[in-house]
Amino acid sequence: HKIFDEFMLRRNEYVYYSSLYLQEILLEIKRSVASVGNTKRTLRKSFSYIHNNFSKDISIEELANMEGLSVSQYRKIFLSTVDISPKKYIASIRISYAVNLLQYSDETIPEIAVQSGYPDLCYFYRIFKRFTNMTPAECRESKDRI
Repeated sequence: HKIFDEFMLRRNEYVYYSSLYLQEILLEIKRSVASVGNTKRTLRKSFSYIHNNFSKDISIEELANMEGLSVSQYRKIFLSTVDISPKKYIASIRISYAVNLLQYSDETIPEIAVQSGYPDLCYFYRIFKRFTNMTPAECRESKDRI
């Protein structure tokens, strides 16, 4: 709006002031891009760790320490990056892995639960149902209908 006003009103030195406003806009864009890049770069270690170790017990404190952040900073940056909490993100990876095993392997449901990071079978059923709206057995049966 400021640039437009300068051109419309054609006050003294309007070109100079318009160029200053444009520089300000470009600087803000540069800062914005840099902050997004830093956020993604900042979490690269923990995303890699999550994907390589999802079946292990992963604490948010451990991930935050890995990135050199406090737990609250880590949660905030993580949430702004992927729009879900770290805990839900880890669970979604585990459940996706479990769905794949249920659909394409003959392993038992308890074996799949453990491989997916859920040694407690009841908890696995509860989380699985929450994410997929079906039980692991129903998921396994659905592969025959696909």
